[in-house]
Amino acid sequence: MFKNLLASSYEHLPNGDRGELSDFLDATEVYFLWIFIVEMVVKIMALGFCMHKNSYMTNGWNIMDFVVVSTGILDMYGLALFNLLGLDPSLLSKMKLLKMGRVFRPLKMISNSPSLQVVMSAILKALGPIFNIFILLVFFIVVFAIVGVEFYAGGYHSHCVRNGLQKIH
Repeated sequence: MFKNLLASSYEHLPNGDRGELSDFLDATEVYFLWIFIVEMVVKIMALGFCMHKNSYMTNGWNIMDFVVVSTGILDMYGLALFNLLGLDPSLLSKMKLLKMGRVFRPLKMISNSPSLQVVMSAILKALGPIFNIFILLVFFIVVFAIVGVEFYAGGYHSHCVRNGLQKIH
């Protein structure tokens, strides 16, 4: 997981430049994708896919892993899949959003660590109250902005303007 995170954060290609490093990072992308695929398949074989109570798709973290790996497969092998299924390859260019699935790969660490699951659950539970505080803050900022505009409306008209060589008042 950490090596994948490091490799994902290392690549920066300004203006679409390609080089030896970017080719190496593309190869590591395939390597890590296959590791995640093997992990997912082993879990599915051990737990079952979705037909019983404790199957792979009944756990929210496993569902997230499935989505991340599936988007990685579509991103990496989408053109070959489209050609195999006889679909129009131009549709694949519209699916560039799948590359955003790579952003969620570090979240796979959460599914392997119970302590990180507790932290993530606490953060998610705190989002509701934080959103309420944010709305209250925006309300106060808007109220005081309106009061400030009304209070100072026209009060500084022509005070910060130079007319020729005159001083600023």
